[in-house]
Amino acid sequence: MTTFFDNDDIGKLSKLCALLTLAALFALLVGRFWWYGGTTSWAGAIRLPLLTVLLIAVVFWREALVFFKGNIYAVLVGAFLFYLAVNSIALGEGKAARRVLLLGAFFVGMAFVIAYARVSQKKLMGVMVVTSAVVAVITIVTLSRQGVLNFAYRQGSISNSGISDFADFENSILAGLQMGFSAVTALWLLFQARSLAFKLCWTLCVAITLAYIYLTYGRTAWLATVASSGIILLWMAERRWRIRMLVVGFVLGGVILFLFNERIAYEIFERKLTYRDEIWTMVLELMPGHWIFGYGADASVAELLGPRPLGGGEPILIAHAHSIYMEVLFNYGVVGLGFLLVVILASFWQLHSRRDQPIAILGLAVLFGGTLGMAFDFSSFVSTPNLLWLWFWLPVAWALVLSGNGSGHGAAMINDHCSARSAT
Repeated sequence: MTTFFDNDDIGKLSKLCALLTLAALFALLVGRFWWYGGTTSWAGAIRLPLLTVLLIAVVFWREALVFFKGNIYAVLVGAFLFYLAVNSIALGEGKAARRVLLLGAFFVGMAFVIAYARVSQKKLMGVMVVTSAVVAVITIVTLSRQGVLNFAYRQGSISNSGISDFADFENSILAGLQMGFSAVTALWLLFQARSLAFKLCWTLCVAITLAYIYLTYGRTAWLATVASSGIILLWMAERRWRIRMLVVGFVLGGVILFLFNERIAYEIFERKLTYRDEIWTMVLELMPGHWIFGYGADASVAELLGPRPLGGGEPILIAHAHSIYMEVLFNYGVVGLGFLLVVILASFWQLHSRRDQPIAILGLAVLFGGTLGMAFDFSSFVSTPNLLWLWFWLPVAWALVLSGNGSGHGAAMINDHCSARSAT
């Protein structure tokens, strides 16, 4: 059968899609620290190449059909995205539907990256880690010189670099989560390093970014980073080192409990959930009559709740649900929350089954930390690129690409079926 594109054309288009997605990944992973023109320009630098990839990928519709055939996980993720989009159109203004389309483009683009640019992706993540470490050093030094950063416990926290329009994350929670992703990636790179120079480099990056994360005093970032790092250690360390690490971990945990028992007690018994439980109760009180499908993807918790007193204090604006699971329940109902939980479990299974591949282990680690962190923070589940793209959607994308159709990996199928097309 004659086709409009020959093998050479298909190969060039595939590599172009991989290159465009890498450009979007660069903006996503590195550009958040600084981007000319601010947030809008940064988001545009991600959208444009991904939507271009989606347009080009129409050529690969046959490969898409083969990919989904017998691939229950891919069908599940596709159905989830479809529900999110339909919910937005039926119960809202359709804004979230456009964002779902962008997520779909992101997933498609990652298929080309895994197929044609795995090494480039790894190098790009290394650039992100080094950039993060440099930013962390600049931030700590700058804030210290300005007298803003107080190293006494919780007497100050990092949310920006102290330099205008540079590494400004708006609040300490976002700052900690941004650096947390880099710290986990640095640990992942450390376990793959072969030369002493790279081992020292990644070790230094881990230490520096961890120092930054600690100084944010963001407990969600602490939790996500520690949990993700634990998965990396569990699956990437040699068997004989795992036991040693467990012993060291228990000893270190005992020392921390002994030395910092007052601080730990303060976090658990005094700060507790910092009124998140009150916010969750408020959200649940809004749900009667909207349990099944929620209020719609474009509805706002802030608009419905408005200013409310927390802990008996003065009324403050409840900006969001302070839990992705509560947010999804509010916007998409029990149907959406059920979908989300099933996708999470299925993604864990997919990544665990592909753990012979380093990228799957990173995805497994990040997803584990992300799903824990999502219980207490994050916002804007379906949004323009944000931190959830790093901690949730990116590992889901990796799981999707690696899922295949039961016998092979999705990435490899791109190569196989592109070649087979011309032969027919």
